[in-house]
Order: sequence, then C-alpha cells, then structure tokens
Amino acid sequence: MKSRITTYILTLVALAVWGLIAWRIFFSLPDTHVTPELRPILGNLEETKKYILRLDYDDPFLKDVAPLIPKTSGTTMPLPSPDEMPLRYLGVISSVRKKSYIFEHAGSTLSLSPGETFEGYTLVEVLPDSVRMVKK
Repeated sequence: MKSRITTYILTLVALAVWGLIAWRIFFSLPDTHVTPELRPILGNLEETKKYILRLDYDDPFLKDVAPLIPKTSGTTMPLPSPDEMPLRYLGVISSVRKKSYIFEHAGSTLSLSPGETFEGYTLVEVLPDSVRMVKK
C-alpha cells in the first residue's frame, strides 16, 4: 500500500510541475518592460580616426621559423604554355602504400607517381593548386 500512495503523490507533483510550466508558457503576462533607447556607443562613425596598418616589419613570433618559400636569386624560368605541355592533370588515386596521379596525354590516360618520368618530364610533387614537373 505504501508504494501506491507514494506513486499517487509523485504523479500529482509531476502534474503540478508540468501544469506550472505549461501555464508559464501559454498564459504568460504580456511584457510591460520598456526597451531603452538605442544610442551608438562610439558616437558618429565619421568622426572616428582612420588607421593604416604598416605591415613592413618582421614578425616577432617567426624569428626562428624558416620561410615556407625559399628566396631565389631572382632568375626564374618562364612557364610553358598549356599547348607546350604534353600532359594534363586529371586527378589522384590514393592507396595505403602510395598515391598515383592521373594525367591525360594525346587522348589517353596514364598514371604517374612522384619521381617517375614521361617524355622527358619528371613528376616532382603535386600540390593542391599546382603540379610541379621538371624537364630533363
């Protein structure tokens, strides 16, 4: 009998709590709170000073870090036109052991890995935005 009375009491308490929650949601009083007037904190934006960043200084946090792109002596080879390149990059096939890069040559496809050579061009590396090949 004790458990039946306890069950009834807990059921009534649960119904009361859920009833209170429903009453607060559905029958809440209208908001009488007045919204304050919004004013800009900085004042007139046209009056603020304009600052120019000077980015010609060395970064103090990168003193001991080597640059990502090595500085060259200034002589660079011109890039060949797309008509001169015998290969066109199509995509990559990844396996557990190696990556193979797919190229198109004269309408047929071939697979190259870094270090492999095709018609005098050696595949050096493939970056997200470019393919680096060396003509031998």
